[in-house]
Amino acid sequence: IGDGDIAEVMKRYDRRESAFTEAILLQQNILANASTYLTLEELQQFDQRFQGNEDALGSVCYRNHAILPSLLRLYSNYVLSHHCFLLDNSLTLNKLLREAPDSIQVLLEQWRDRQVLLAGNYARQDGIGHEIERLKEESRILEKRILQQLPSIAAARQFVTWTDVQKQLKAGETAIEFVQFRYHNNKLESTDSVFICALLIRPDEAHPRFIPLFEKKELESLLNRHTE
Repeated sequence: IGDGDIAEVMKRYDRRESAFTEAILLQQNILANASTYLTLEELQQFDQRFQGNEDALGSVCYRNHAILPSLLRLYSNYVLSHHCFLLDNSLTLNKLLREAPDSIQVLLEQWRDRQVLLAGNYARQDGIGHEIERLKEESRILEKRILQQLPSIAAARQFVTWTDVQKQLKAGETAIEFVQFRYHNNKLESTDSVFICALLIRPDEAHPRFIPLFEKKELESLLNRHTE
């Protein structure tokens, strides 16, 4: 790649970086706020609406990671906060529930009872559809009542960054986060290619490393050959 090409890439990226940064912060705020009133199932579905952002940012990183360290830091923060969000939400919720007053513990016990009944209905071959739907709706209402009475989950959450991970590493250690994204071209149009890459974080490096591994269909072809 020539100096002129690098200059053009930098110019385009400088314009996009602030937009990507703003979009990431906005997404984090939206997800944090949503976690205070959406059930876990609803939150998982809501979280999928942001997959296109990860695909677009991953594609820009795939094309330019060798010359844009700031892009690697931005993308790594996005991936870690996005991938850790649902796990972090579950851990935070469990912590708040352990410390919750008796009134919430009563609701929690009622919710658990519905989950046991649901599991039993799912396990039975003759499980009645309308009974399952009734239990699911009761569980959803109870979960929302619990969320409404808990202290703010959003206030208790901190989104993970790549430097948070780096600070936990000892000399010689490496953290690896595997990423998968649908490739978007230079016009940020979606294609049928899905790439699998790795982000490497080391304690003595100024930014993560981006390692392209393979296209998903290549991995599937390789696995199919080994299973035949």
